[in-house]
Amino acid sequence: MAKKYLIENIDGIVAVRFTQEPEAQDICDSLDDAAQINPNNLRYWDFSCGTNLASQDVEKVAEYARTIQMHPGKVAIIAPQDLTYGLFRMYEVYRQEERIQLQVFRSTQEAIDWLKA
Repeated sequence: MAKKYLIENIDGIVAVRFTQEPEAQDICDSLDDAAQINPNNLRYWDFSCGTNLASQDVEKVAEYARTIQMHPGKVAIIAPQDLTYGLFRMYEVYRQEERIQLQVFRSTQEAIDWLKA
């Protein structure tokens, strides 16, 4: 099955960009792949294509993310559409942990500015 995302390192930031609307498993797969990249404390996930997860899927993805041994750092989520933004604001609450600073943004530039601050 083809991946619905691309991962690249852009100016010291690991960027995960979805190319089509992901399901919960696609997001978990992207977390696994991003965790394999050399240590990096700046990461973003771009959901500009939108997503329509159920609230239990949002919680499932957040719980899964806590189990992965990602390096401590800052994580930005880009979610321009209202529904996607709201879902990832829920994710932000479920995902809280000391070693990760996470924020949801409407634009890539806002996310990059925050990551580099």
